[in-house]
Amino acid sequence: MTPADSSAQIPVNSHSQLSAENMATAHKVYPLIIQLITKWEEYLKDSEFALVYKALEAGLANIDKWYWTIKDTMMYFITHSNI
Repeated sequence: MTPADSSAQIPVNSHSQLSAENMATAHKVYPLIIQLITKWEEYLKDSEFALVYKALEAGLANIDKWYWTIKDTMMYFITHSNI
């Protein structure tokens, strides 16, 4: 599997997990976003992924923008409550 294939597989797997659900999945979205961010940040430290660094950085910047936007919403707090 090429580095591009490996880095693209993570969002594909996340999408598959969410689309297989029959109920609301907001409580699963945020952990999947964190998983995606963590893995792509690991790839940025691995020279094997040098050909896709720019794409990974752009993807992380986009996720960061939207993640921090939604993190300030009530839905974020509701899905992360321990109630």
